[in-house]
Amino acid sequence: MRKLFTTLVASICGTMAFAQTELISVNSVTINKGGTSQMEVTINNAKDNTAFQFDLALPAGVTVKSVELNGDYPATRQTSNDDVDGKVRFLSYDDDNANLNDDTKVIITLEAAEDATIGDVAIAGSEILLVKDDNDFAITSTQEDGIVASITITDGIKDDDDPTGISRVAAEAAGNDAWYNLNGQRVSAPTKKGLYIMNGKKAIVR
Repeated sequence: MRKLFTTLVASICGTMAFAQTELISVNSVTINKGGTSQMEVTINNAKDNTAFQFDLALPAGVTVKSVELNGDYPATRQTSNDDVDGKVRFLSYDDDNANLNDDTKVIITLEAAEDATIGDVAIAGSEILLVKDDNDFAITSTQEDGIVASITITDGIKDDDDPTGISRVAAEAAGNDAWYNLNGQRVSAPTKKGLYIMNGKKAIVR
C-alpha cells in the first residue's frame, strides 16, 4: 500500500499543477552531538484529507530515531519514514481512508552522531502535499520546495562551563612557625603530643 501510494503521488505530481500553500510548519531545533532532540512538524489544513507526504533534507550525521503522530488515530493509519534520493520521506495514510485531525502534528525524534559537524544547517523541504483518497485519489494541495527550518548542532558545553567542575585553589603561603597536624589542618600551636609538620618539616612534640 505504501509503495502504491508513493507511486501514485509521483505520477500525479509529474503531470499536474496545484495551488501552492504553506502545508507544513516546522520548529527549528538544537541538538547536542551524541544526543537527541524532537522536531515538531504541524500539518496545516489537514482536516478532510486522508494522507500527507513531505521530504526533509537532514544534515550529515543527523538521523531519524522515531516518528509518530500526536492524537488518537485508528490502528489502520500507517506512518513511516524512508530514505529517498538522499532525503527522508515522511508519509502517513490510512488503509480505510480515515481523515486526519485538523491539528495533526508529526513528532520526529532526531539523533546526532558523536562526529556530527557543529554549526547551523538549513533544512530544505520538498514533495510536500496533502491527499484526499475516498474513491478517487486526489492531491488537494502542495507546497513549494524550500527552506522550512534549521538544525543547530552543538558540542553540549557552554563557553563558560568548567568541564571538570574543579576550580583552582590558591595555595596558602606557609609563614614561619606554621603548624599542621597529620590531617593537613593548620593549627595555631600543638596542643597534644605527637607528630606535626612545621614549615614543611616533621616535628615531634613530646
